[in-house]
Amino acid sequence: MSEIFYVRTSLEDVVNNSDAILVGRLKKMSTLKVDIAPKGKSKDESKYPPYLRQRYQFEIVEVLFRRPAKLKIGKMIWVDRATYDNQLERHKLYYLKGLSESPEYQSYAHSPEAEDSLNNKQPLLLFLGYYGGNFQFRFENSYESLSQRAQVMKLIRKREKKIDLE
Repeated sequence: MSEIFYVRTSLEDVVNNSDAILVGRLKKMSTLKVDIAPKGKSKDESKYPPYLRQRYQFEIVEVLFRRPAKLKIGKMIWVDRATYDNQLERHKLYYLKGLSESPEYQSYAHSPEAEDSLNNKQPLLLFLGYYGGNFQFRFENSYESLSQRAQVMKLIRKREKKIDLE
C-alpha cells in the first residue's frame, strides 16, 4: 500500500470545520470487516482482504455546538475515523485495480491528556463531521482533553460571531 502523510491543523481550524462539538465518553470500540470482493466473485480474503473499519461508540455528555444532526445528552453515537471513506476507497483501488497513491490527510495534535481520557473512558471534547447520516472525527485525532474546554468555547463564540456577520 502507499505511504500516508499527515498535515497538522490547529485547534481553531478543527473548531471552525466541525459540524458538532461535544463532550463525550467512550463506551466501546469495534472493528468491522468491510467486504471488498466484486459482485459475483468469491470472498477469498487472501485475494480480496476486507477493509478493517474502526468505530467508536460515545455517550453524549454535553452538546457545545451542532449543525444539522439532533443530538441529545445521554444518546449513544457511533463515530468513524476521519479518513474512513477515503481509506476504504484507496483499499479497494489497491486490491481491485492495483493502484496505489500516497494520500495527505489533516490531523490534529491533541494533548497527551486527551489520549489518557479516551483510553480511560473519561469525558473528552469531540470534534465531529456529519456525512451521509454518519459521524466521523472531523480530522484525524480530533478530540481533546476537557482542560481545553475554555479555549474551545472561546473559539466557538468567535466562529458564531463570524457566521452572524455573513
